Amino acid sequence: MSKHITVLGAGISGLTAAWTIAQRLPGAKISLVEASTAHIGGWVHSIRKNGELFELGPRTLRPTGEAGTVTLDMIHQLGLSPNVLTVPKTSPAALNRFIYHNDTINQLPSSLPKLLTNPPSVLKGLVPTVLAELFRAKISSTQSDESIHSFVSRRFAPWVADNLVSAIVHGIYAGDVKTLSVRSTLGMLWENEQGAGSVIRGLVKGKPPLRVEDFARPDAVEFVKSVQGESIYSFREGMQTLTDALRDDLEGRENVEILRAAGQKVGVTGEGKVQLSTSQTLTSDYIISAIPSHLLSPLLPSSTRTPTLLSQTPNVSVAVVNLAFAARLPISGFGYLVPSSQPSTILGTVFDSDAMPEQQSSPAGPTRITVMMGGHRFPALFPTPDSATPEALRDTAIKAVETHLGLRLDPIVAWNAAVQRDCIPQYIVGHRARMGELRTAVGREFGGRVALVGASYLGVSVNDCVMHARNAGRAVAEAVLAGDGRPVTGLEGLDRLP
Repeated sequence: MSKHITVLGAGISGLTAAWTIAQRLPGAKISLVEASTAHIGGWVHSIRKNGELFELGPRTLRPTGEAGTVTLDMIHQLGLSPNVLTVPKTSPAALNRFIYHNDTINQLPSSLPKLLTNPPSVLKGLVPTVLAELFRAKISSTQSDESIHSFVSRRFAPWVADNLVSAIVHGIYAGDVKTLSVRSTLGMLWENEQGAGSVIRGLVKGKPPLRVEDFARPDAVEFVKSVQGESIYSFREGMQTLTDALRDDLEGRENVEILRAAGQKVGVTGEGKVQLSTSQTLTSDYIISAIPSHLLSPLLPSSTRTPTLLSQTPNVSVAVVNLAFAARLPISGFGYLVPSSQPSTILGTVFDSDAMPEQQSSPAGPTRITVMMGGHRFPALFPTPDSATPEALRDTAIKAVETHLGLRLDPIVAWNAAVQRDCIPQYIVGHRARMGELRTAVGREFGGRVALVGASYLGVSVNDCVMHARNAGRAVAEAVLAGDGRPVTGLEGLDRLP
């Protein structure tokens, strides 16, 4: 009897999970349910306006680490290797990163000698603060978590948290360092203190080198290693190249169906049934949910503990404003971030023309930048949803960038502005403990037949989402092949995290 697996959500996680299962179980029926009728790929979305490439979501990937290796292996399997664009570690985009602080663009030093000899004003006093960290006492092992701000203030100094780390966190999570969990967001810092007694001592000690051969197929190893020698990468036609390739592969398989469920109410039961409001019922051996936890919560039986746990991870909205203009930037690099200590209307700006010059419409094409706004500051910036019109977002972004960089952006050649609502989960203090409780609850209440993947759980980056979705897909396929009904929750990787 053939098996049936249902995947909810066709973002990068759902596509990866479905593709992984389809490869390993060619005889199983796979139903991929997606709410959007206009777009497959979730937050990964590339568009062109007047010929200029704009990214509405993630724009580049880092090639390193286990998760980075897994993504590159998948890219190679999809035949996308020729489409990959890399940025060398010697390029301005790799070397030059900036922070806007006290009305000045501060260039972060790219080496230790530069930090020692000519630190920017935002980092004045960092060297003695770092040296002092080596001798600070380790936190009690009974404390299971704390905020990023608390951790950095305790190990280094409050000003480091306010002026440096908060800017970095704005660029990753668009979140507040005073509420986010250090253990679940910047786990290496937590792990270094616990294991080496000091963040700096742990960094110096380092980790054993990763063996690419352990995470990539033999035919992909050479490609993976070549890209890992670079700083970042993307694709000639943008990040959506990856999700489009996954979609096309799945659409070409006879055992896969992609169901558009826009406007439908979807219900999930403990018996492995997915009920669509069209009266169609998908009776599944396993269900993989790749939709955000706060959207999955109301779809589950309210009598269980799982929906409550799913609803406890908040999300923030980010306004993304893409601009193309004739003027040239006064500085060259990846872009700049704004720390929480600065009363700015934006979180940061990416210099797309520098970060991915080969995506330009022509060698002499306009300058392209992306401005991020909102995040944990969104309610203060735009109190009502109606006030965040595309024109208001565009004008706010232009005014901020012109002030920060001291130049006029006129004439604007092309632009796009959109609010990505609830796009980044916030791993607030206690997240890891909640995920442990969630793993137990979902396994018990759904018999190990519902697996959770996506940014709500074990990592928000594209690489993290790909790796955990692939692992869940493999676990489901192995359970089906074994025929022993073994449970899968999608959260098995929790034990490998700090």
